[in-house]
Amino acid sequence: MKKMVLTTLLLSSVALFACQKKQEEGTKLTGKLSTLPTFSIPSLWGGTCTPKDYLGKPAIVEVWSYRCPHCRHQAKYFEELAKDLDFSKYAIVSIHSGGGERVKDEVAKHFTNKKIQVCLDDGSYSKALRTLPKELQIRGIPHMYVVNAKGEVTEILRGARPASVIRKKLQSLK
Repeated sequence: MKKMVLTTLLLSSVALFACQKKQEEGTKLTGKLSTLPTFSIPSLWGGTCTPKDYLGKPAIVEVWSYRCPHCRHQAKYFEELAKDLDFSKYAIVSIHSGGGERVKDEVAKHFTNKKIQVCLDDGSYSKALRTLPKELQIRGIPHMYVVNAKGEVTEILRGARPASVIRKKLQSLK
């Protein structure tokens, strides 16, 4: 019985840490900026997701999971933002971490706007992100990279952010 209680407490604390609600100020990066690892993973809309989906324009590249309630809120904020965002100037790339195409139906429940590039990672891209400098690595979800037109990460956002905040972040990178 004690083992079961301890296991439950441990799993609960891991879940709370991994799914962040707190809206801390973004972590601005200074000095030499890093780029994200390359990837080629299935898209929810068919085809594949690659860095070409955002290179050449400011972007938000998010890593999330449909199991995380704060991540589901972020999906709603992206849908709200996508209604009036000029996708010829900006990009939103939402990478669902884990499950790959097996979770396509669950992921699809949270997105309708096909201008938002929704990617279905089987876990391999999330693993590749561990090769980044420590300040860029994922420490909780939703985890958003603010990326400039050159593909360099300029800021990290952890936790769900309203559409207005994301819009300002993107517009600041013109």
